[in-house]
Amino acid sequence: MSEPAEAADAVVAAIHSGDLAGLRQLLGDHPPPEQVSEAFLARPLRRATPRRRIPLARGADPNGVPDYAKGTPLDAAAGQGTQRDNLIGWLRDHGARPEQPNA
Repeated sequence: MSEPAEAADAVVAAIHSGDLAGLRQLLGDHPPPEQVSEAFLARPLRRATPRRRIPLARGADPNGVPDYAKGTPLDAAAGQGTQRDNLIGWLRDHGARPEQPNA
């Protein structure tokens, strides 16, 4: 496995385990954009947690579409029946746009 792929895997593992100190260390002050966006999209969004805030603060793309999804994080948060107004507002405050027109 290549070094960037290993680093990305380590970031995703820190996200999944909730290791915030490890996540901060792995991302550093100036992480590559693709790595930080992958960290932001590593888990389905449920709420605006530190696991989301850290990558976003380091430049994650709030409009990225992960391989497992059919839309942006805002599309997922605005889905029918989710009632995630706080998450929707937080994503919009950070520049997120829906890919799907009705989100």
